[in-house]
Amino acid sequence: MSDGDGSLAAALPSPSSSPAAAPPSSTTNFTHNTPKSWTRLELVVVMLAGAAVFDWLFSFLLFDDAAYAELSSFDERMFMLVLRVVCAAVGACLALSAVTVRVIVPLVREARALKEAKRSAEALRAARKAWRKAHGVSRQTAEDHGGGGDDDDGEDGDAIPESLHQRILEALVCPITRVQFVDPVIAGDGHTYEREAIEMWLSSGHATSPMTGLPLPKPLLLLRNWHAKRLADVAHDVFERSKALKQKHARQKSANKEERERAAEEFLNAFLNDDDEDDDDSSK
Repeated sequence: MSDGDGSLAAALPSPSSSPAAAPPSSTTNFTHNTPKSWTRLELVVVMLAGAAVFDWLFSFLLFDDAAYAELSSFDERMFMLVLRVVCAAVGACLALSAVTVRVIVPLVREARALKEAKRSAEALRAARKAWRKAHGVSRQTAEDHGGGGDDDDGEDGDAIPESLHQRILEALVCPITRVQFVDPVIAGDGHTYEREAIEMWLSSGHATSPMTGLPLPKPLLLLRNWHAKRLADVAHDVFERSKALKQKHARQKSANKEERERAAEEFLNAFLNDDDEDDDDSSK
């Protein structure tokens, strides 16, 4: 069994690269400044800088201080002063808008990506629930197929190690149904699915990948994954042998325990009988 386990371990993909272990990449990583990184003082400095720039433009290009001093009417001076203040306020608002665009736009994109990922996750759960209902598969059965490992593993040297058992199950589970493959196919996104599950996903109106959230190519070709099918058959045989070995070891342990108890009882009875005979001899 150890050689067979080694060959299986070498043939299996690592958990980080297996399709079943890879999480859905519907979200996008953004590198941007969040509002928490912008303090109030920094925002005020940005607004003042924008106001100063537009005030300089107003004084230099439109109306300088010499022209302002030549105004004789109070109303004209107030009008120009208000116009200058408005120009500075416009500069401050534009500077703040530039900061807002830099901060808010990436946040809006991330919020949309998260919303789309949530919608895809809900659709995936609905498809999984529909498939289980159609096939009468309970959640506990699906979790068992999804690879929780055997709880009584560890003492049997010839049984499959728990880590290898987990890796095999991760490689043989459909990401939609979370049940071991029966008729695995490769879709256009490069991931392997149960044929009936991906067909139900597509027939329900979804045109995107359940794993990546990206549009699937058209026309969509579902090619049978013979490697996954062969691996599923081999793993089933190995699991059955491992299960038989565990049961055999358990029976042997039980038989050995009963044999030891029986031998100890016989030894104790023999020892007590010898003591009784010695007492009888001494009394005579």
